[in-house]
Amino acid sequence: MRSHDIAVFGATGYTGRRIAAALTAAGHTVLHVGRDRVKLAAAAPPEHTVAITGLDNAEEICARVTTVVNAAGSFVHTCEPVARAALAAGAHYIDISGEQRAVRFLFDELDEPALRAGRAVVPSAAFYAALADLLVAAMAARTGRPEAVEIAYHLTGWTPSGAARDNVLRGLGQPILQYDGTLVEVADPRARVTDFGEPIGRRTTVTYPAPEILTIPRHLDVERVRTVMTASTFGAPLPARLAAPAVRALGRALRSPAAPLVRRAFTAATGASATRIDDDPTAFRITARLTAGGRTTRGVIDARGIFDITAPIAARIAAATLDPGFTGTGALAPAQILLPRDVLDGLAAHGLTYRT
Repeated sequence: MRSHDIAVFGATGYTGRRIAAALTAAGHTVLHVGRDRVKLAAAAPPEHTVAITGLDNAEEICARVTTVVNAAGSFVHTCEPVARAALAAGAHYIDISGEQRAVRFLFDELDEPALRAGRAVVPSAAFYAALADLLVAAMAARTGRPEAVEIAYHLTGWTPSGAARDNVLRGLGQPILQYDGTLVEVADPRARVTDFGEPIGRRTTVTYPAPEILTIPRHLDVERVRTVMTASTFGAPLPARLAAPAVRALGRALRSPAAPLVRRAFTAATGASATRIDDDPTAFRITARLTAGGRTTRGVIDARGIFDITAPIAARIAAATLDPGFTGTGALAPAQILLPRDVLDGLAAHGLTYRT
């Protein structure tokens, strides 16, 4: 007998506690899992909390619920043990990872185990990559099969802190994946000028390791997927001729013995913090350009709070797995769980607007 609907690992973190609160407000019973006993006691009564120091008893915890939400980064370290524990216990697994390596592992290694278990594994139920995944799926329903997809991110007000800072550095220190009929490693990130539309206009962007490179091809027969980010996201605006060399140099340095020094320099240059800043002042625009049948169309998402918007996304996907009619199994993208326009329309309550 399962005592709760959903367990949230990392329930005392910035995003985890918002996911747990959203699920509780929706009427679900939530098991709060975390390391900080004081924060757990403040979050929920004792019967709804589990304090952990590691993941040795993860399977025992997962056996108490129908669905597990993993909000405890870094996901390259936690996704495998928590996801395997969830499947072994007969629970669905969802996470909010934006790390390409973690998402690739779940798709490559846990699709078959999830199918055998009759359970769903859903990575990136978050700002990265759910919003772009849903937007592209909504557009493709109208345009038909796209040959190419280009996604661009423009962020302002972002200060990398805590696990988010570490995840960005880890991602930039790894080969960047893009999609050309199959996953390809980009050893030479390129800069380009991308038109984000008014009022943002044209901005210098660089190749960025976004996870929808992996999620979109799960449900669309697409030939090419590209993802870029405005160079200004990481500090002072750079001219196009310097943006790509800067990203290449940073990536090489993060893979060298000088990595600790580089991390400190990155932290100083961007105002980043090793300690989580308990605020989310970000604003963002995501544009998606789909080329289908020789025609190109553009979709746009605007909202605030890249971490705050993650909570309702993850909560909505987790809640879907509790529906008696839910039949999803295997490793799935967010757009394979929910109707894209229903989710995007629902996020209007959180300040999100979109057009396709």
